Amino acid sequence: MRKTKTPLITTGLFALFVIFGGAMLYMGQVFVENDIDQIKDGIEAFTARGSAARDQNELLILSTVDIDEMKLVLFSLGSQLGDAKLRKGLFNKYVIESSGYGTNLFPSGVIQTERGHYLWLMGKNDAAKPGKIVLSLDGKDYTFDIPANNDYFIKYTGVPPTSSNFPREMKRYDVNGELLD
Repeated sequence: MRKTKTPLITTGLFALFVIFGGAMLYMGQVFVENDIDQIKDGIEAFTARGSAARDQNELLILSTVDIDEMKLVLFSLGSQLGDAKLRKGLFNKYVIESSGYGTNLFPSGVIQTERGHYLWLMGKNDAAKPGKIVLSLDGKDYTFDIPANNDYFIKYTGVPPTSSNFPREMKRYDVNGELLD
């Protein structure tokens, strides 16, 4: 009876495909040390991916906060605010998972860490100086007190497991409890 080499060849080709695919995914990621300058450079590189021209505005890191193995970053790019989410990976380096910027003064969302889900809010105190912001997620309201003495802030709170990535509604209140929006 003659033995065929087809299973061996198929297994070898599959292994090469997996190794090559993993290497391509790994090389496409942006890794940074836990250092503000490296985080800034990493976010600039991440936001410029797929773009022919790099934004000429200076990126400034305004605030960061660590939540379990995640790091949330609030930055400005010209007159726009941006947020980035980094996850601690191998060798204590961070991998930039997402980053974006725009005209929204109060970016918010939900992240999942190894320990749970968190609703986060970051932003810039505008002329109205809100005293608190209420975010609605999955039919429940979460209140964030906004520090009046800081120009920029990042706040977060634990939430039950959710499939939502963003809160459904945002309401801003001044220090007297009056609705601003």
